[in-house]
Amino acid sequence: MIVRPFLQRFGETIRQAHFFAAVGVLNTIVDVGIFAFLTKTLSIWLANIVSFLSGAATSYLLNRNLTFARTRSQTSGSELWRFALVTLLVVVVSTVTVALLSKAVDPLIAKCISVGVTFAIGFVLQKTFVFRPSDDVPGAREENGA
Repeated sequence: MIVRPFLQRFGETIRQAHFFAAVGVLNTIVDVGIFAFLTKTLSIWLANIVSFLSGAATSYLLNRNLTFARTRSQTSGSELWRFALVTLLVVVVSTVTVALLSKAVDPLIAKCISVGVTFAIGFVLQKTFVFRPSDDVPGAREENGA
């Protein structure tokens, strides 16, 4: 039956989206907290980059181990590089968003808006590009239901 595998994958994607959102809340607390502290002494650009990367480190560890349920044997060097590439793209989007919006609103509000902008981009890219089941990771297709 074609419907059952589709529903199983859809259900798994919903589960992953919920975990990704929960991890995102924690990342946001780390990110926004560090941003609020650093904007007292650093430029908005530099404060955003440092705070975002702090949240990204938390994101990688939690999403790899919880959201996308990877084991050490499934983790590859290319996965880490893909994560770094996605993080670079998303930090640019975040920083530009914060810089542009902070001209019209408080930088902390701009930062919170940027979180919403980068959430969808981050989830799609991490699910389909970073933590995808891969032929170079033994057992990844079987363990992730692919």
